[in-house]
Amino acid sequence: MTATSILTLDIYRKAKPASSEEKLMTVSRLFALIIGLLALALAVSLPSIIKTLLIAYTVFTSGLLLPVIAGFYRERLGLTPSGALAALLGGGVTAIFLGQTYPLLGMAVSAAFLFGVSWLEKQYTEQECKSVV
Repeated sequence: MTATSILTLDIYRKAKPASSEEKLMTVSRLFALIIGLLALALAVSLPSIIKTLLIAYTVFTSGLLLPVIAGFYRERLGLTPSGALAALLGGGVTAIFLGQTYPLLGMAVSAAFLFGVSWLEKQYTEQECKSVV
């Protein structure tokens, strides 16, 4: 339910702010179904709980650790929400596919996305502001 709420309220509603309550409920149910099916597929395909926990912790560490810690210093580091989201997705996906072989690669990808996307977004915003003036 937490993942469904995050996907619906924090991501979907930010992307489509004019969505009605009925549309949000439909999207929430769809996300719950998708997450449930993914969880079922993982439970069936992974042979042991220890292996599953290792993968989950690798994804968690690779995708979330750096953006959360850097978020405390976001003004000083010049970080943006888009950079944090890119870091979460990039680090998590890297950990899913390469985390067992290269455990620190996900954190490196997360850092690259966090700072790279934040920098690009700030450059784009500054350029857009200059063109308006």
